[in-house]
Amino acid sequence: MAATIRVRETKTGEPRYNVRWRQDGRQRTVTTASETYARRLVDVIDAHGYLPREVVEQPAAVTFADTVRAHLEQLSGVRPRTIADYRRDARTHLSDLDGLPVSAIDRDTVVRLIQRWQDQGLASKTIANQHGLLAAIMNTAVRRGWAPTNPCAGIRLPRHDEHEREDMVILTRDQYTALLGCFPERWRPLVETLADTGMRWGELAALTVGDVDVHRARIRIVKAYQRDAHNQLVLGPPKSRRSRRYVDIGPSLLGVLRPLLVGRSADEPLFTVRAGRAVRYSTWYQQAWAPAVARALALVGTDGSPVLGERPTPHDLRHCNASWLLGAGVPMMVVSRRLGHESTATTDRVYSHLVPDAQASAVAALERMSATPTRSDVSA
Repeated sequence: MAATIRVRETKTGEPRYNVRWRQDGRQRTVTTASETYARRLVDVIDAHGYLPREVVEQPAAVTFADTVRAHLEQLSGVRPRTIADYRRDARTHLSDLDGLPVSAIDRDTVVRLIQRWQDQGLASKTIANQHGLLAAIMNTAVRRGWAPTNPCAGIRLPRHDEHEREDMVILTRDQYTALLGCFPERWRPLVETLADTGMRWGELAALTVGDVDVHRARIRIVKAYQRDAHNQLVLGPPKSRRSRRYVDIGPSLLGVLRPLLVGRSADEPLFTVRAGRAVRYSTWYQQAWAPAVARALALVGTDGSPVLGERPTPHDLRHCNASWLLGAGVPMMVVSRRLGHESTATTDRVYSHLVPDAQASAVAALERMSATPTRSDVSA
């Protein structure tokens, strides 16, 4: 007897699909909220003459919330803090799916979810990130036989709007110099290190005296402060494999850092508060950065206009570093390696808008080559 599907409605009007077949002389029934999954069960039964027990036992029982937990538990090679972020995102953006059988989540469910995110005003990048998390969770469901297919596959996401880009405050060198002058003398080496190397705050805070190589004029970045799953700062490896790197520095920054190295052991923090402890972001931001930015915002140029105009963050110094280098013609690959990006694709995605003249430079280079006499031109 071939398997059949009978449709019925719940008290709330939602459809349920009863798959019926005979196996070992007995009538069998499986109920699911997904028509797609029901048809898949029918195909399996018709092809093999029976339905494996592991498939029979799970179709309507496993919820999306169950799948989220299973997905996060089986992740490997991922930082605890990252898993905590995934759990937070699932709770914030995917919780509407929690009570649904994971087998009932289909393409229409995902499309409606994306439309709701758009209505809530989520940026396209945020939508793409949440869709990626949902797709990974559904992949786990498919691998475990809890869902027939991944409904996220092939769904077109909202296009990225350049105006949606996370705001970067890119300072000119003159603006940066003005801002630097607003800091007390003791904090200027820290600010100059951020601006001249483009390193992340967690990498800078983890620097020790021994990380500064005076003879080779470079800084070693092999550790960073990160927040763990309990939001506690812990010292560990940098963000990615590429983040473990050496950053060459010029004579000016080296001259600024030299006094911080004298008479100190290699394992002491390079930048410290007065008590000798490593500097912490929140304290430094409140006591040093915010007051300096406030003073800089009050500065007025000779033409009567504000010197800064916008309020930068410490992370903007990383963006400034990339902008200055790219604007000076430094290749994207070199900038990517200095910043510790995992690939140049990341650097290109974040900073390509800062080099709008790249195409013009390429055309100019070709024109210069065309104007150079070739061997045959010379011999003629």
